[in-house]
Amino acid sequence: MLKSALTVRRKLSTGEKVLVGKLVENSQQSFFQFDETYLNAHSTSLAPFNLKADTSLQAAPRKPHYGIHGVFADSLPDGWGLYLMDRVFRQNNQNPKTVTALER
Repeated sequence: MLKSALTVRRKLSTGEKVLVGKLVENSQQSFFQFDETYLNAHSTSLAPFNLKADTSLQAAPRKPHYGIHGVFADSLPDGWGLYLMDRVFRQNNQNPKTVTALER
């Protein structure tokens, strides 16, 4: 499990990188929270069907995306990449089943 929040940034068409929000997790699930400055400048959500465009802490559904929001699950490796990561974890005496999606 992650000890600190993951910072989510977005690169705009101008090349500017802006803070979008933070991803965090506890022992049971993961959460996303939009940065207020981002919402003031960009009125739309990254995933308008699943993430409300507000600063509330939004829990991710457990399925179908490894317990994280779908927009972030798209950043995970495909099946082959997950297989290779699992091999590396095992080689380093770490059980891949204990590695969370945010850690990947």
